[in-house]
Amino acid sequence: MSLWLVVTGVVLTSYCIIGWIKTFQDYYNQQTRHIINNVVDALAEDEKRRFIWAEISFFELWWSEQPKNRRDLAKKLIDSGQLEIVTGGWVMNDEANTHYFAMVDQLMEGHQWLHDNVGVKPISGWAIDPFGYTPTMAYLLQRMGFHNMLIQRVHYALKKHFSQQKQLEYIWRQNWDHSTSTDMLCHMMPFYSYDVPHTCGPDPKICCQFDFKRIPGSRVSCPWRIPAQHITGSNVQERATAILDQYRKKAQLYRTNVLLVPLGDDFRYDMSSETHDQYNNYQRIFTYFDSHPELHVKAQFGTLKDYFTALRKATGVSGKAHPTGFPVLEGDFFTYADRDVDYWSGYYTSRPFYKNLDRILEDRLRAAEIIYSLAVAQSVVLPVGLEQELTRARRNLGLFQHHDGITGTAKNHVVVDYGNRLLDAVNGADHVMAAAAQALLLGDSQSESTASSLIFDVDETRAQHDSLPEKTIISLSQDVKKTVYLYNSLAHMRQELIILLVNSPSASVYDADGNPISCQVNPIVTSAGGITASKYELVFIAKMAPLSLTKYDIAGEANQFTTIASLECSGDPPSSSIFKTSTISSRSPFTLSTDQLEATFDGSNGLLRSMKRLHSDDSVIQTKIDFTVYSSPSSGAYLFLPAGLAQSVVEKSTSYCVTKGSLLHRVQVTMAMINHVVQLSNSPGVDGQSLYISNIIDVRRENNKELVMKLSTSINNDDSVYYTDLNGFQTIRRKTLDKLTTQGNFYPMPSYMFLQDTTSRVTLLSGQPLGVSSRERGVMEVVLDRRLSRDDNRGLGHGVTDNKMTLSSFRLLAEHRSAADSNPTREVSYPSLMAHHTSSILVLPVHHFIMKIISPSATTMAASYTGLKGRLPCDVHMLNLRSVFTSGRREAALLLHRKGFDCGFSTRPLTCHLTNGQVPVQQIFTSPPTSSERTSLTMMFPVEDSTDHIEPMEITTNRLSWS
Repeated sequence: MSLWLVVTGVVLTSYCIIGWIKTFQDYYNQQTRHIINNVVDALAEDEKRRFIWAEISFFELWWSEQPKNRRDLAKKLIDSGQLEIVTGGWVMNDEANTHYFAMVDQLMEGHQWLHDNVGVKPISGWAIDPFGYTPTMAYLLQRMGFHNMLIQRVHYALKKHFSQQKQLEYIWRQNWDHSTSTDMLCHMMPFYSYDVPHTCGPDPKICCQFDFKRIPGSRVSCPWRIPAQHITGSNVQERATAILDQYRKKAQLYRTNVLLVPLGDDFRYDMSSETHDQYNNYQRIFTYFDSHPELHVKAQFGTLKDYFTALRKATGVSGKAHPTGFPVLEGDFFTYADRDVDYWSGYYTSRPFYKNLDRILEDRLRAAEIIYSLAVAQSVVLPVGLEQELTRARRNLGLFQHHDGITGTAKNHVVVDYGNRLLDAVNGADHVMAAAAQALLLGDSQSESTASSLIFDVDETRAQHDSLPEKTIISLSQDVKKTVYLYNSLAHMRQELIILLVNSPSASVYDADGNPISCQVNPIVTSAGGITASKYELVFIAKMAPLSLTKYDIAGEANQFTTIASLECSGDPPSSSIFKTSTISSRSPFTLSTDQLEATFDGSNGLLRSMKRLHSDDSVIQTKIDFTVYSSPSSGAYLFLPAGLAQSVVEKSTSYCVTKGSLLHRVQVTMAMINHVVQLSNSPGVDGQSLYISNIIDVRRENNKELVMKLSTSINNDDSVYYTDLNGFQTIRRKTLDKLTTQGNFYPMPSYMFLQDTTSRVTLLSGQPLGVSSRERGVMEVVLDRRLSRDDNRGLGHGVTDNKMTLSSFRLLAEHRSAADSNPTREVSYPSLMAHHTSSILVLPVHHFIMKIISPSATTMAASYTGLKGRLPCDVHMLNLRSVFTSGRREAALLLHRKGFDCGFSTRPLTCHLTNGQVPVQQIFTSPPTSSERTSLTMMFPVEDSTDHIEPMEITTNRLSWS
């Protein structure tokens, strides 16, 4: 007697892409609105029907248009289990390029909207279309209270292996987890795609015949030329037998007799006829199964929750417990390939301009959230509309996390729509920051009238979505000092270099007590080699308390603390009556040094050759920079398909200039596609311990080229092992495999990568996500931009030719171990504490507010504001302090992340302390909350933990309330 097959999850779904071929709004107007309407109507007709929905951004739009009775009907269907919300994020996010801040934020936006409007809490993750998968997502969902998750796009060879070993369902565990607390039950779909031909069983020719949208006369048909047909009394036996055969063959790949069969595709069920055809024809098959018990099959419509509940029951467990005997897996699923050597490693870099803008928005939104929440806690008067601006910024950032947004794989006009949304969000966040800063500094003297008139300008603006940022030029005069407030959004002390633009080289800087401080005036060298006469850099070192606003005054005259930088150029130097300029006569290597760092450069081209951190070890680490190009006539937005090895584009003799000063040294190299800068800060803070590297890239004159920054180091990394981050949250070990092609050995770098040997480590911290590799010992390759004329046949329909002038920024950190590491290729590794803090100053910079008007209220403005009583421990990062708008009370979600770090490196000059994870949440703020409740990450569930302890690597959320 054969085992009963329980097909408990014939799951109808429609995957509604946020923005790919059409914009978000066009997709909604033309398709998604109709899909939701059709599904709600069809479910209401028959209680046996089921459906799952994932994208809350679309659902919120639909909800906002519906009358009360329609909303009530949708809520009834959700409450009854007919309509299940899966994942519940604002979008189905990409998992390669995204940062964990934005991943959490878009999930929280969706979950909070569901809580406030529908009262539902998702428990199952659904990710059928991201191009590879990260364990970070499994961790976040687990800590949000989820029980299960499903994935689809995994390398075809891995799917084959997992199918053969019956490992398509497994427990996903974090590689740093020494217990089982991060375990997540995961289901991997076994076949090529998530469309109907690839979900009922192994033969798409058969499965396609059971997609009842493809009945002759409809808009689509089966490519195997055997059409679908309505199920009738005369064909139901044959049809039921055919699909049951596929079901049984698919079931052989799994460990139980419970089967999941998704039934959907992109934008399905936008026609009422299709919706009813699918439900009615499948119900006839299910009825036939029920009337023939000798077939030993029970099939029904289901949801993801229904499936996992049945799966647990079949394995003898219930609730959130994990099935016993299932394999435990660690690691990620990059790099994805869907066939042959078609590795999807190109999208790690595609449209890097917007990848960089994404990280800028993440910083602005986080900074705005924190200072706004601090202002709310203080009960100061704020202008109206800030909640709406924050909400819009959250949602626009959320939309871009979609796996055709931040990936750079959308149509050109859709990219423009994304860009405009990002810029709108940046501007909104800037306005919220400036308004909240003004309110905190004015305190009780702030009124509704002063709140409506902003005193501050932000220091950086963009003319349009595809423009590089322009810094505000401060107009100086001898009569009146200009005031600048510096906002430190980090919960740690900062002492670092500040760069402002002024209109005169006659300038000096004063602290809040009126004391003059050292400053440096720099020339601004153009790409053509000249010096601008209308603006200058003013550089000084600022000290800022955690979560603080700190005042500095700029005077329009120099004093004894003002120094003027000198300028040396490889060619004829620009003439100047202000700066000492000279020609570099020798092309021998030259060295620049500060009190903390020494760097040597190639005299023939100005590019970095080596670096040495002083006061830690006298060893020099080679860090030679080169720029190379891959020729890629077959690459596209998704795929990286290089034709041979990369070739250097650096000429033997390249034009460069060197700025030297007491506080800052800078080497600026000009090449055909690149304006390259390396900068040394003579700062006692974190920024003085690493080199700042920036590239302004312009590949618009190139064709089918992929530009790479190559760093050749003296690190002897054995076994071709190196490390990259996953989503800025954790580190994963990579190993270059000779059996793979070049493109198969590239991986995503959302935030950093490092090479190490027994004594040393070189870490490259990145201000934007890019594709990277280490295919030679001691070498890092970072793909900076790609211009491609070809479509790679993955649905986009064109190449990537809408390139922009693009900024990429990095910090390069060289470290020596305090004691030799006997196992530098270990499976689990962590950044150093210095690397964590270096990453923070790169991607979470100090914000500058320039006082634009002198008003009576400005005279009552405080010289400083501090939001914390002390500071957080060195290893604890304030991920967000996010106000809750709909509670009717003053509430915020405090998210803290205790970072794992390698303690084998020096922490100098960090002045913070370690507390073994103890953070007294209610005692750290200058406006203490009246209550604090530990919750799941997105505040869906309470957590039975009343302590203030945070384990290493963990992210915690506390709901803070101020009465």
